[in-house]
Amino acid sequence: MDKWYESDLFRLLEDRRMESENRSIRIHERIDTLKEEINNDIEISSKKLMSEFKNTALVLERMDKRIAELERLRWVVLGGGVAVSLLLLGGVDVFKMIMVN
Repeated sequence: MDKWYESDLFRLLEDRRMESENRSIRIHERIDTLKEEINNDIEISSKKLMSEFKNTALVLERMDKRIAELERLRWVVLGGGVAVSLLLLGGVDVFKMIMVN
């Protein structure tokens, strides 16, 4: 082979090698960028979910307190109704009769 063919072939091979290396570098950079973006998105989503869980827990706690208060009120009203009905039906005599039997 002539010398100029060898140098052209070598230059061509070297150019292709550099192109391949540059493509490989760009691909790795893009993979790293995507990895960082995905990790950031996961972190943001995780924080949002934790915030929603905390808000839901607070709402459930308030609802639980409210239900407990309503149940207590129900028993107070029921007891008051029983007391009033006993008084209307015969007063203390009916109550004494119930307690004796």
